[in-house]
Amino acid sequence: SIQGEPGISPWVLKTRVVKDASARRSSEAGLNDVLHQGPNLLPNIIKVILKFRQYRYAVAADIEKAFQQFRIAPEDRTFLRFVWPLGISTNGSAPVKGFWATRLDFGLVCSPFLHCQGVRSHLEYAQSIHPKGRKFIQEIIDSFYMDHICLGSDNLEDAKYKISLLFDIFQEAHMPLKKWASNSTELGEFIKKHSPVKDPTISTGQLDSKFLGIPWNQQMDLLSVPATKAIRKLQSGTPSKRKLLRGLAQIFDPSGIMGPTTINAKILLQKLWKSEIGWDLALDGPHAEEYARFTDLLDKDKVSISRHMLSNTGDNSRKQTPRVLRCQLKRIRLRHLPPRELCKYETDYPFRYGES
Repeated sequence: SIQGEPGISPWVLKTRVVKDASARRSSEAGLNDVLHQGPNLLPNIIKVILKFRQYRYAVAADIEKAFQQFRIAPEDRTFLRFVWPLGISTNGSAPVKGFWATRLDFGLVCSPFLHCQGVRSHLEYAQSIHPKGRKFIQEIIDSFYMDHICLGSDNLEDAKYKISLLFDIFQEAHMPLKKWASNSTELGEFIKKHSPVKDPTISTGQLDSKFLGIPWNQQMDLLSVPATKAIRKLQSGTPSKRKLLRGLAQIFDPSGIMGPTTINAKILLQKLWKSEIGWDLALDGPHAEEYARFTDLLDKDKVSISRHMLSNTGDNSRKQTPRVLRCQLKRIRLRHLPPRELCKYETDYPFRYGES
């Protein structure tokens, strides 16, 4: 039978039971050892974040209990057996009984693929049922991240149409969209009024909301990178290479908001590797000064950026020249690229290429 473990989070009161399909005896294989994992169907998270930042009005939705929306075929349930003392909450000597799981489990190595492929297949089928929304549905196919779905628009009516279409599509699959977030109070009220799900959770105007783990101030419509945990790690005890690496590991910044700051620590870490300094050896001299300078800079550098990265007003009077900088050990190339992929309207942005 599959071993069960309690999934405990310090931020959530409810304890989730996670079945460990990797559990094995010394002489036997675990279930995950013989299951085909399947390909990774998750999109590049940077692509999803850019999509989330593209429009004036942003909406995010979560599929409620996403894995549990998939029923296991009866002939395959024998592999998902587990035992449980039924009634243990009221009877400490409750007898242990055997059960067969009927829903997709978190602990299976193939669960992420089965979920993503299931959602993708349904969305592809929905394109044939909702031909007018084919383009929007394709955007969802390309950008949904596990159970997270994001959409946006530059006008409220179009956003409401997309939300209504999502209602229909996911209700057809019996996948309730229970949790919502938006920077628009009007869209929040629209979701609350028209959602087919009873009592949906809607977040609008919150200071501490999140999108894919990135703090989102909905009132100011700003994205930021929390550095509190990193600062705590860096300032605890004697500075060392291990402390520096642990501090950097605490910074979740997939979109590179803190890049101009964290690059200093990455350069220092590279120097420490080249100098063959031990993991726990106390840093001194210039290395200690750079360590302290980065810690101080990280503490003071409260970086937030606007979630909406394009004004998209159709006004071409302003000239913009986006830059992409590539750094190499021997040479540095500077390229100027027009944001043609990000703009819906015609522009006369110049295309320049420079190398130094």
